[in-house]
Amino acid sequence: MSNPRTADQDKSLGRFYTPARLARLTLALALGPIGSEAWRTARIWDPTCGDGGFLRHAADLGGTRLVGHDLDGAAIAALAGMLPQARLQQADLFDLDPVDLGLFDAIAGNPPYVRHERREPRRQREIATRLGAWLGVALPGGADLSLLALIQALRFLAPGGRLAFVLPATFLDVARAAGVRAALLDRFALRAVVESRRDPWFDNAAVNTVVAVFERSGEQRTVFARIDHTGPELAPVIEAGRSADGVRSRTIDRSTLRAAPRWSTFLRAPDLWFEVLEQADGAFVRPERVLSLAYGTKPGISAFFAPRDLAELDGIEPDCLRPFLRSLKGVDGYVVRAADVPGRIFAVPQACDEPPTGARAWIRQGEGRLTPAGVPFPQAPSVRGNRPWWRLPRPRSGSVLFPQFRAARHHVIDNPEHVLVNNSAWWGAWAAPGLHEPGIALLNTSWMALAAEVLGRINLGEGLLTLYGPEIAALPLPDPRRLMASAFRPALMAAWASLRARSVLPFADEISRPDRLALDGAALSGLELPPSLGPRIRDAAATLMAERLALAQSRRGAPGGEASAALSS
Repeated sequence: MSNPRTADQDKSLGRFYTPARLARLTLALALGPIGSEAWRTARIWDPTCGDGGFLRHAADLGGTRLVGHDLDGAAIAALAGMLPQARLQQADLFDLDPVDLGLFDAIAGNPPYVRHERREPRRQREIATRLGAWLGVALPGGADLSLLALIQALRFLAPGGRLAFVLPATFLDVARAAGVRAALLDRFALRAVVESRRDPWFDNAAVNTVVAVFERSGEQRTVFARIDHTGPELAPVIEAGRSADGVRSRTIDRSTLRAAPRWSTFLRAPDLWFEVLEQADGAFVRPERVLSLAYGTKPGISAFFAPRDLAELDGIEPDCLRPFLRSLKGVDGYVVRAADVPGRIFAVPQACDEPPTGARAWIRQGEGRLTPAGVPFPQAPSVRGNRPWWRLPRPRSGSVLFPQFRAARHHVIDNPEHVLVNNSAWWGAWAAPGLHEPGIALLNTSWMALAAEVLGRINLGEGLLTLYGPEIAALPLPDPRRLMASAFRPALMAAWASLRARSVLPFADEISRPDRLALDGAALSGLELPPSLGPRIRDAAATLMAERLALAQSRRGAPGGEASAALSS
């Protein structure tokens, strides 16, 4: 059927209609093998049914007791003409109550993905408070609508029943939702989490998704499955926790899952990841133990503090201008120096009580300018914390720069002159000066490329890997303190000197370079790990990177594919 709403209206509601292959797999995960008795007897509900894709497929596959709700009255009316046997009603999911509606044996759907900023704040708080009280945990203030819909729908699950929802991949990892994930495990069994790394599922939404299957039972195991294609025939393989053609499964017990700070690792990480961490007792350290981390400089009014046209800064005294990386685009080496950075940021030194002549003229000019919203520069919200408005807090940087967004390359940048960078990167400062040389070399090993792929965020579908401070702080870093006096330090530093002197290549091209092989070998030997792990680590990192980029390319190559849904970070 045709969608009764326009594409723009669907995006505003966070609604992306589910392809048939995914709807049928999701239903099979909720109901069991197609044609089984459950399909004929189960009470099946889609609480945000939209155009009715799940219900229509359920009817085609033998479902008879169908119930659907949606806010969109036009969609409900159109669906009623196609599924006269279904019980359909226009309603807000969050206004429904299981006392009135009853419980369901199977709940399947694809709830809308809408950030909290796009909903009425009072309504958002009321929903979150009510659901948090039911679940027994405070819900994060920035919860995506899909997470709230999941919790609300679980209230309607009958004993032994299953819920299978298509959810944003952020559900697995967002730190603010860790308490919610643990509370859900206390009340429900998480039977399966399924992800496709080859089939983009949604061509018109730049968001990566998973299917999460909850059951109202005491089951203690969860199957994490990665699939190469999508269809209901995979459900029995996933259910059994088997690996077969097109399916790679890993079974995790509930206690391990509950203790895990993030769940995507069980989907994404190769077996090698767990092998190395088990072998390398004491060889790794969390970066926060040896490295302080901070976000890059956010100048606020960029047109004043860091204009793109450097000619605007002519006449300002050099002491009031500092080298500034507006972004890391174009930084193609492993090291950056002030002389190579064209950008400048206006930063009057803190010790300077009175700006010099050129700086004063620039400030006077700024006082007469307006932001794009028509607000005078001195009154802009982004400068309210400055004293006075034109004086930035003391800009800080460190000897290490971590790119926040990555595509096909892995490089952590050596920043010996502490060049300032904007908020496209995080900077780090070592706890002890002697840690820098082995530390920056170790950060650029292939193991750290693999760690970034396993622990970084890939929730948005453009193919970028994103690392914020929490992900960087969680990376298992080969402990540089073990390398400081190691016999393998000279080999490590010689290999690093070679990398440092050249441009960064796409990682797929790096893995055959002699200097990279030497760097990895010295690092593994210094950590008392077999150098034979090197090829496996490089291959694993390259595979995950290639899958991430290929999935995004599949989406871009699909008709109508474009960036659209923004999810809570």
